[in-house]
Amino acid sequence: RFAASTGWKRNILIRLGTVFSCVAAVPALMAVRFDDSATYGIMYGCFGAGSLVGLLIIGQLGHQRLDRRLSGGLFVCAWCITLLGLTDNPTFAGPLIAAVGASSVFCSNSVMVAAQMQLGSKIRGRGLSFVYAVGTACLASGGILWGTVARAFSPGVALGASGVCLLILLAITHKLSIAAPGGQLAEPIKDTV
Repeated sequence: RFAASTGWKRNILIRLGTVFSCVAAVPALMAVRFDDSATYGIMYGCFGAGSLVGLLIIGQLGHQRLDRRLSGGLFVCAWCITLLGLTDNPTFAGPLIAAVGASSVFCSNSVMVAAQMQLGSKIRGRGLSFVYAVGTACLASGGILWGTVARAFSPGVALGASGVCLLILLAITHKLSIAAPGGQLAEPIKDTV
């Protein structure tokens, strides 16, 4: 019922699924792409550092232009994942993985802010739980998909295919708006502190 009730809810779930199902290739394949534990740890640290930088930047942007922010994040993420499929050199891969971390924060934050802005207070908790569940399911199924591709071909091919797939899905879904109709909140969010 949640997803079927309005177009923007469907749009949020479609765009969230697009992000998480393709970005899942990075955490799913990082351990096999960089099988030396020290290198894997550094690459994982690059992802985390990029995510923190993304959080610092996104905190300055507020909730305006969510659609543009999401599309920009998807575009950067897709290209970085595609390029990551072409290299296993840590010197080149580290910055790409950091950029994936930052841009995936932009994407997931944009979707979550859009959902939070549009859900009334009586359903906000349940609605956000549903959005999180869909995101987690897409992350898990994406990991299985890209892991299967990696097993059949190679981790590099799977990463490249994931990035290209994300670019194609961005082209297909970029007109699906996640922003609140008229840019307005469903109802004012009261600060209870």
